[in-house]
Amino acid sequence: MNQTKRTKQVRTRITVIKNNLRILSWNIQSPSSTEGNKFNDHTFSKIIAGHDFVCLQEIRREVHLAGYRSICNTRKDKKSGGVAILIRNELTEGIEIIKNISSSEYLICRLDKKFFKLSKDIYIVNTYIKPQNTSSSTHLENGAVTLRQIEDLISDLKKTGDIILCGDFNARIGQNPGQIVENISDLIPLPDDYIPDDLTNRNSLDTNTNSYGKIFLNLIKNNQLIILNGRTLGDLSGNFTSIQKNGCSVIDYISVSTNLKPNIKYFKVLPFTEHSDHRPISTELKINQILTHQPSSLHDEYEKAPSRFIYSQENKDQFLNIQSDETSLRTIHEINANLQNASTIAACDKAEKSIKAINDQITQHLRGMASQCFKSTKPKERKLKQNKPWYNWHTRIAKRELRNATNHANEFPSSDFLRENFYKVKHSYKKIHKNAQNKFFKSMNSDIENGKVLNWQSFKKLKQLKTETKEFDSHDMKKFEKFFATLYSDNHQSINDAQKQRFLTEAFTINDMSSPNQ
Repeated sequence: MNQTKRTKQVRTRITVIKNNLRILSWNIQSPSSTEGNKFNDHTFSKIIAGHDFVCLQEIRREVHLAGYRSICNTRKDKKSGGVAILIRNELTEGIEIIKNISSSEYLICRLDKKFFKLSKDIYIVNTYIKPQNTSSSTHLENGAVTLRQIEDLISDLKKTGDIILCGDFNARIGQNPGQIVENISDLIPLPDDYIPDDLTNRNSLDTNTNSYGKIFLNLIKNNQLIILNGRTLGDLSGNFTSIQKNGCSVIDYISVSTNLKPNIKYFKVLPFTEHSDHRPISTELKINQILTHQPSSLHDEYEKAPSRFIYSQENKDQFLNIQSDETSLRTIHEINANLQNASTIAACDKAEKSIKAINDQITQHLRGMASQCFKSTKPKERKLKQNKPWYNWHTRIAKRELRNATNHANEFPSSDFLRENFYKVKHSYKKIHKNAQNKFFKSMNSDIENGKVLNWQSFKKLKQLKTETKEFDSHDMKKFEKFFATLYSDNHQSINDAQKQRFLTEAFTINDMSSPNQ
């Protein structure tokens, strides 16, 4: 006996008081589509978790993460580059995306001053500049052009708001402070309203410069932005942000408008990981206290469906007899009386509540009788996400060695031996992982082609290997409900009263003309 599954939405919302915004910037170097998705790795998503805005570079393709709204700007060929901004669900109401359709090198989101209780809007500009040491001779020119485009863009944006500029600029500026000091006005004529920078010196472990660095510094100085790297609590030494096989550098930056500098609590260069040769950089911005409603997970948003009853022929007669006993007949009589009362209710809202109550009463009565006669199934428990079916002890050992090599490279980035060892171990891990994957599929295909008995336990694990899709959560369901509630409501904003009356008149006219009595 199968009980129809139904779920009941739980209208609970967790109110969270926020007085700071955490922002992460990271060149994640997304692999090609054949190499898997880093967002499925819990160690990768754990780094992102806890941040309100996540600015990613070199995404190559669309990226999604549960709990965040994802806005992506990718290149047409999707072979390299591309930027994305992930915004925590509960903050999306106060965000406007300004997507650049002419270039995939930057993406902008505007933080509404009313929603975040700010004196000005804030523009987060996420940027990726192509490296200048590429094989294509045009990349140097394109990177410089993009930097100048961003400079002009920021010059316009700062008229109406403050700026947070972040990303991978491939610009090396050494220990240049990136500021105009007061006595420089004796040598260079400055506008009367220009306020000289009064900042602490900026430190950096990277003492080298390149041609992009000069253009980047002009962008910073001309728009009076402040580079947080090397002069902010959490990174007073100016740590390396990129650890390559042939050396280390500082090329990833977060810069803010002068007005925002007092509100910056810290700036950090997070630990090096095996996911990218760039370190994530993170900062926290103090804001006035705002209230947000944190959505629960889709699993927690609904009550569990009731368990099913296992029908048995032996208890069939018992179930039929129990329906005729005095208690059951009395309950059925009450239900009939409630149905008659409901039919006389004219108001729709009262009728709806009454019918729902009667439906619950009938369901409860049937389940009560069935529980006395039949056994019920146990509710399914959520299973922990398992490793891929080809993930064996060889890959586990290789993964452990990779993490050890990563930790050593992170602790001593200036060591040529440890950097080279990291990339050697990383290459070995990828090879072992790929071989294990190929071996698994080859074995399964061989069993199918030769008609042998399949290992169904392994075959069932293939259900995990779904194509990459955006995961639904409670925030999506609420937006879905709100959209259609507004669309079919009497208060639709896109139609005024005059238009509504005209449409109704036309509808009545058409209805009269098509009437069979005419």
